Amino acid sequence: GTAKCEVFLKGSHDAIFLDIEDKGVGFNTDEVRNKQGLGLSSMRERVQLVGGNIKVDTEPGRGTHIHVSIPLKRTDT
Repeated sequence: GTAKCEVFLKGSHDAIFLDIEDKGVGFNTDEVRNKQGLGLSSMRERVQLVGGNIKVDTEPGRGTHIHVSIPLKRTDT
């Protein structure tokens, strides 16, 4: 339920950062935590598989901001 979404992707020497933000209707995270589907559950699973962190900041009527950070593993040879 939004007309605009902003996506920011930034990298550093040791991590990748992704921020997704909208000014939509927001939602209650407790209500969607255990729902079937490919949304947040899939995002959480994929981020965890690569050792990253995901934080969802949202509430009804306030929009949604998703923060993802993924560490880059260095292989020094």
